[in-house]
Amino acid sequence: MPFESAQFLAFVLCALTAYWALSKHRTVQKWLLLAISLGFYSRYSWDFTGLLLASTGANWLVSQRIIATTAQTRKRWLVSAVVLNLLFLCWFKYTGFF
Repeated sequence: MPFESAQFLAFVLCALTAYWALSKHRTVQKWLLLAISLGFYSRYSWDFTGLLLASTGANWLVSQRIIATTAQTRKRWLVSAVVLNLLFLCWFKYTGFF
């Protein structure tokens, strides 16, 4: 779905409306955004859904480590998360992903 299409505009408007309708339920909003993201990427190819899940899971795990550690090691975890995300990007962009 091209970003400049009317279909994408309708998708974004529906997603934002649902998000704003759940403004009193922050946890549900987060799950909704995850579901919308997965739906959007899986619409193009299910292979991208796995990449998004792997990236989201890795970032969540690193964020939990950042929360649980001291200031000294937080920076290392943050740098490792940035490097991991750059590796995902390079792998996707430069290795002929599929």
